[in-house]
Amino acid sequence: MKRGRFCFVAWCFAAALWLLTGPLTLADVVAPGSQASATYLGVDTTTSGDWIGHYGSEGHIIPGASTNLPNYVQLRVTADIANDACSDSRCLETSDRLSRTRNSWQASTVTIDVNLSDGKTHNISLYSYNFLQTENVQNFTIKAEDSSAILSSQDLSSFFNGVYQTWEISGHVTIVVRGTTLPTPAIVNGLFFDPPSPLTVPGHLTRAGEGRGDADRNSCSERSQLLRVATQCPGSCSSLRRQSDAFRWCDASQDPRNLDR
Repeated sequence: MKRGRFCFVAWCFAAALWLLTGPLTLADVVAPGSQASATYLGVDTTTSGDWIGHYGSEGHIIPGASTNLPNYVQLRVTADIANDACSDSRCLETSDRLSRTRNSWQASTVTIDVNLSDGKTHNISLYSYNFLQTENVQNFTIKAEDSSAILSSQDLSSFFNGVYQTWEISGHVTIVVRGTTLPTPAIVNGLFFDPPSPLTVPGHLTRAGEGRGDADRNSCSERSQLLRVATQCPGSCSSLRRQSDAFRWCDASQDPRNLDR
């Protein structure tokens, strides 16, 4: 009888604990590689509205114009959509290349919830074109969705000609874009998804020009921030290509900032 009473009390205790804490599951165990992260790679001020062939090799969204999201992306945007036709080269090409659009997400705060569910890292680029021609400054803050920890924060100014900002991102993040010059709203014209660059140097993403001979080789040492460590650096100004982008690095002999082995 005492044993039965003990078992009954133990069962009641276990049931109460289950009700208070919920069932024990592995739902909160984070899969390898799925932790939220964001590394700022830099800006591109030269591509302007001609994104096709440079960005969006895995997918893109231009608000109110075209959407082709990768299957690993769950996306939610909180903002108004402004629809504007445009023929200016700073306006984004439509996906069929038949026209251009100045469509944008606009709000005092544009919130973009991005969940990369494949556990891998991808490049995410946001294009902003300040067609209002005001001295607007926008702040881009990327937070981990689960903890609100700030992973990256960048200010953008002087984007009259259109600027792409690129981050290397993994996991579930929230991108918060704020216009800091009231009453001018925050403006985002497009969002693009690509695989990680072969080599990334945080804060120094630069699309190298083509066909400029010696001038191109000279600018290579100015653009490179790579360190020559254990492997041999490729020959002078070798190109690493993703789609039609060219990212260049220099032989150690060209750049005194490189470390000797």
